[in-house]
Amino acid sequence: MKRILLVEDDPNLGLLLQDYLQLKGKFDVVLCKDGEEGLKAFTKQNFDLLILDVMMPKTDGLEILQRIKELHPRCEVIMLTAITSLQVAEKAMSLGAFDLIGKPFDVVDLRQKVIRAVAKVARNSIEPAPSSLLFNS
Repeated sequence: MKRILLVEDDPNLGLLLQDYLQLKGKFDVVLCKDGEEGLKAFTKQNFDLLILDVMMPKTDGLEILQRIKELHPRCEVIMLTAITSLQVAEKAMSLGAFDLIGKPFDVVDLRQKVIRAVAKVARNSIEPAPSSLLFNS
C-alpha cells in the first residue's frame, strides 16, 4: 500500500482528505496538523508522496517543500493552497512541486493527481531524512 504524508492545518479538511484517500484511493495516509509535525514525520517514516498545505502555522508548506527537495529531489509533492497568487504557484513549481491545487478543489481531481504522482515515483518509498538535516538546532 502506498503511503502519503498529508500536512494540513485545517482539521476538518485534513480528516476529510485522509478518509477519502484511504477509502477511495486505497492509500495509507498519515495526517499532520502543522509544518513542524510534518517534518518530524518525514524524518521517521517512509512515504511515496507528500501533500502539503502552503499556509500553516510554525513552518509553511513552501519551506517544508524546499527542505525536503534539498534532501530528496525525486520526492513527489502536491501543494494545496487557498492563495491564488501567481507568485506562490511559481515558487512552488520552482522548488519542485509536482502540482499545485487551489482551494476549494474537487477531491476526485485530487485523487487523480495523487495517483499520477505516485505512479511517477521511481522507487517504492522515500527514505526518512535525518532530522539533523531538516531542523535548525
